[in-house]
Amino acid sequence: MIKELLTHNEFKHKPPVLVDVGASGALHTSWKMLAPYAICIAFDADERETQFVESTTAGYRRLYVFNKLVAESTHDTPFYLTKSPYCSSRLKPNQQELKHWAFSELFDIEKSVTMQATSVNEALNVLGLDYIDWFKTDSQGTDLRIFNSLPSLLRQKIAIAEFEPGIINAYEKEDFLFEVLRYMAQEPFWLMRMTPRGTQRISRSSMKQYFPNFIDRLYDFRYVLEESTAWAELTYMNTYAQEESFDKREYLLGCAIALSLKQYGFAIDLARQALTSYHDEVFEKALMYALSRMRRKIPLIYAHKVFNKIRRLFHGSV
Repeated sequence: MIKELLTHNEFKHKPPVLVDVGASGALHTSWKMLAPYAICIAFDADERETQFVESTTAGYRRLYVFNKLVAESTHDTPFYLTKSPYCSSRLKPNQQELKHWAFSELFDIEKSVTMQATSVNEALNVLGLDYIDWFKTDSQGTDLRIFNSLPSLLRQKIAIAEFEPGIINAYEKEDFLFEVLRYMAQEPFWLMRMTPRGTQRISRSSMKQYFPNFIDRLYDFRYVLEESTAWAELTYMNTYAQEESFDKREYLLGCAIALSLKQYGFAIDLARQALTSYHDEVFEKALMYALSRMRRKIPLIYAHKVFNKIRRLFHGSV
């Protein structure tokens, strides 16, 4: 069903555009179904001067990788290279706050350089594009300001947006979780998922004194000490409440994304909304597909109730 939606003629000259700020190099798990039909624009900050690299062999219809730091506008900015490349940022790590956490050494600054930042808007201009369908950012402290730098009309038609804001003040002047939540509450999006992430609350000095063998084995250390929440992964979907702003293509993509993320209830609502304006049987098919995926789970309710009853009887007789 998802393939049928994404191979619709509406996408022939306007394929889905996926933007990945702070790309890790791997194909985003949630993009696997969309990737073969989509253009991906990825930003991976390094010290090369290459404007962008184009590829058609990375699982996407087309992939453009900009080897540049992303900011709200094009300008020179300091960039702090840390022990872990995943913690490098144009914001300076807040060592005073980080010293209380097990992963603090990952933020140790190894080098500070000056880099020319680009903006998402500039990259779109270079590629001759004027829209984004899926916006994903993990910019180490600047997610909200980058999203807010997008033109309002473009931003409000994004189908889905992902952020990874901090909670513990790991960077100086970073965009916090509560700021993203407050901002997005005023935008036409609903919060589909929020996944807390974290590390252990133990000072660097205590870690070195009592658990030195785990300093480079933080994944294993979570079995020794329970993690505390330090940041969160947020996924927002457009509400499509401003019906007159969306065309047939955008409804097709919204249905495809909702189905790919198993948001069948929202897919049903979108398909019904689309059918009021577009009499295309593909929306009927999407609606029936979503209904079938939900209805097939109804028997599991009764199976679950029977299982619980048997378990209570068994434990009651012991």
